[in-house]
Amino acid sequence: MDAMYVAFQGMATRAQNERPAKDRKQSYFLKFRRGPIPTFNSEGGPQEVEYWFDFIVKYRNTMGIPEEYLVEFTVYKLEG
Repeated sequence: MDAMYVAFQGMATRAQNERPAKDRKQSYFLKFRRGPIPTFNSEGGPQEVEYWFDFIVKYRNTMGIPEEYLVEFTVYKLEG
Protein backbone atom coordinates (compact mmCIF):
# COMPACT_ATOMS: atom_id res chain seq x y z
CA MET A 1 0.00 0.00 0.00
CA ASP A 2 2.83 2.41 0.86
CA ALA A 3 4.59 1.63 -2.41
CA MET A 4 1.42 2.46 -4.33
CA TYR A 5 1.08 5.76 -2.48
CA VAL A 6 4.70 6.66 -3.24
CA ALA A 7 4.18 5.79 -6.92
CA PHE A 8 1.07 7.98 -7.18
CA GLN A 9 2.81 10.79 -5.33
CA GLY A 10 5.73 10.59 -7.77
CA MET A 11 3.41 10.71 -10.77
CA ALA A 12 1.57 13.71 -9.36
CA THR A 13 4.85 15.51 -8.68
CA ARG A 14 6.13 14.86 -12.19
CA ALA A 15 2.85 16.05 -13.71
CA GLN A 16 2.98 19.17 -11.55
CA ASN A 17 6.57 19.93 -12.60
CA GLU A 18 5.76 19.61 -16.30
CA ARG A 19 3.35 22.54 -16.15
CA PRO A 20 4.62 26.09 -16.83
CA ALA A 21 6.07 27.85 -13.77
CA LYS A 22 3.26 30.43 -13.61
CA ASP A 23 0.61 27.69 -13.53
CA ARG A 24 2.54 25.78 -10.85
CA LYS A 25 2.81 28.87 -8.67
CA GLN A 26 -0.91 29.54 -9.00
CA SER A 27 -1.71 25.93 -8.15
CA TYR A 28 0.53 26.05 -5.07
CA PHE A 29 -1.06 29.32 -3.97
CA LEU A 30 -4.55 27.86 -4.24
CA LYS A 31 -3.44 24.91 -2.09
CA PHE A 32 -1.96 27.32 0.45
CA ARG A 33 -4.98 29.62 0.51
CA ARG A 34 -7.45 26.77 1.00
CA GLY A 35 -5.50 25.43 3.95
CA PRO A 36 -6.53 25.76 7.58
CA ILE A 37 -3.96 28.49 8.23
CA PRO A 38 -5.24 31.20 10.56
CA THR A 39 -4.67 34.84 9.70
CA PHE A 40 -2.08 36.50 11.94
CA ASN A 41 -3.05 39.92 13.32
CA SER A 42 -0.21 40.69 15.78
CA GLU A 43 -2.24 39.78 18.86
CA GLY A 44 -0.40 37.58 21.30
CA GLY A 45 3.27 37.56 22.04
CA PRO A 46 6.40 36.09 20.53
CA GLN A 47 5.25 32.56 21.34
CA GLU A 48 2.10 33.08 19.28
CA VAL A 49 4.18 34.26 16.31
CA GLU A 50 6.45 31.24 16.59
CA TYR A 51 3.50 28.84 16.82
CA TRP A 52 1.82 30.47 13.81
CA PHE A 53 4.97 30.38 11.67
CA ASP A 54 5.75 26.77 12.64
CA PHE A 55 2.21 25.84 11.60
CA ILE A 56 2.73 27.49 8.19
CA VAL A 57 6.05 25.71 7.64
CA LYS A 58 4.55 22.33 8.57
CA TYR A 59 1.61 22.92 6.25
CA ARG A 60 3.93 23.95 3.41
CA ASN A 61 6.03 20.83 3.88
CA THR A 62 2.98 18.57 4.05
CA MET A 63 1.42 20.04 0.91
CA GLY A 64 4.69 20.00 -1.04
CA ILE A 65 4.76 23.75 -1.66
CA PRO A 66 8.29 24.85 -2.64
CA GLU A 67 10.20 26.92 -0.10
CA GLU A 68 10.74 29.67 -2.69
CA TYR A 69 7.07 30.68 -2.29
CA LEU A 70 7.00 30.62 1.52
CA VAL A 71 7.47 34.35 2.19
CA GLU A 72 5.24 35.52 -0.63
CA PHE A 73 2.38 33.22 0.38
CA THR A 74 2.80 33.83 4.12
CA VAL A 75 2.40 37.60 3.67
CA TYR A 76 -1.07 36.86 2.32
CA LYS A 77 -2.02 35.54 5.77
CA LEU A 78 -0.89 38.68 7.64
CA GLU A 79 -3.49 41.16 8.78
CA GLY A 80 -3.15 44.81 9.79
